Amino acid sequence: MRVTQDSLVHSTLNRLQTRLGEHEEASTRVSTGKSWQVPSDDPARANQSLVLRADEHARTQQQRNAQDAESRLEITDSTLQSMNERLHRARDLAVQAAKGTNDQTEREAIAAEIDEINDELESLARTKHAGKALFAGYTDGPAVESEEDDDTLLINFRGDGDHRIDRKIGPDDKVRSNITAAEVFAKDPDDLEDNTDNTFSLLHDLAADVREGNVSDVSDKIAEVDDAQDRLQSAQSSVGVAHSRVMSALDRSERDLLAVQKERSDVEDVNLAEAIMELQTQEVAFEATLGSMARVLQPSLMDFIR
Repeated sequence: MRVTQDSLVHSTLNRLQTRLGEHEEASTRVSTGKSWQVPSDDPARANQSLVLRADEHARTQQQRNAQDAESRLEITDSTLQSMNERLHRARDLAVQAAKGTNDQTEREAIAAEIDEINDELESLARTKHAGKALFAGYTDGPAVESEEDDDTLLINFRGDGDHRIDRKIGPDDKVRSNITAAEVFAKDPDDLEDNTDNTFSLLHDLAADVREGNVSDVSDKIAEVDDAQDRLQSAQSSVGVAHSRVMSALDRSERDLLAVQKERSDVEDVNLAEAIMELQTQEVAFEATLGSMARVLQPSLMDFIR
């Protein structure tokens, strides 16, 4: 087989082009830190990467959901605790008034403090989280509104039992991150309009009985205050259980997310030490090819004559 100068040039240039392409690929892997650049480089790994990225995205979203639920539940628990403390104080005042040994001035002072507690409870019930009423579910506006009609306190609640703010905190795990004001304060959580059988109306009537010196009625209402405290503590207990679930889910999600991210890194990322060594090898090979080409392709007058 006759090897001409022209065929030798083409052969050498092809080898040089191959070396240059391999050097470029090695350089790209080092600079990007990725073992492949486009799916066609490694279809199997690319498909695995897509699956892992989808899993990572889902777990990241679940972690955000859990963090949102954690924040909401912590504020709810803190607010309920404040409510419980104020309601406990109202009960102490009722017990003091039920003794029947207080004069009018003392009764007025006790009743005024009960009214203040009632106002404070209503203010706490209107607590907001991220600009939305904490105890009103998905509805807008304050969770509780009150109006007085012929010495009767009417309460309007927003957010019924259907206003559950559920958060997906795991692949198959949802948790309720809210509780409504009606569930905390009303005997019947479904009675939302003009409700008179609730904690606020109870304290309103209790203050009136204290002012009037109706010792018997005040004594009867102590048991009702106890029932109101039981409802509040039950709500606080359910919030605490939900908060524990969320914290447990957060711990799991952090571990699972790290595991998925490591697995994705194993699929996508290059071993940097190996990549640098390969790049150096390609540089040596490329330089050797250039040197060989320079020695073999030494044009002379006879090359042009042939």
